[in-house]
Amino acid sequence: MRQAKRTDKNRVLILCTGNSARSGMAEGLLRHDAWEQFDVQSAGTKPSLVRPEAVAVMQEIGIDIRGHRSKHVDEFGAQQFDYVITVCGSLSHLLGQGTQAASGFQGSGGRRRI
Repeated sequence: MRQAKRTDKNRVLILCTGNSARSGMAEGLLRHDAWEQFDVQSAGTKPSLVRPEAVAVMQEIGIDIRGHRSKHVDEFGAQQFDYVITVCGSLSHLLGQGTQAASGFQGSGGRRRI
């Protein structure tokens, strides 16, 4: 009997304060390099506009993030994510300890600083 091919992807949420540069760039990079493995989203606690400098830098390496928009973390409610990555040190407190994050995000096996 053939084993079924896994079709579900690991879900990743990348957090930053404004979701205007770093988190959107990280989302673009991960989508570009590992789209087969990951379903990637990014958000911020105080979203603003995607910075044109971020768009320009990503275009320089062949990744188009012009369609990205700055999203508030609340848009993702209590969705399940396999990985929640903060690219702002000031947001690491949102992840809490253990398997349930203080912000309501579930599914991470703990905290790791990378």
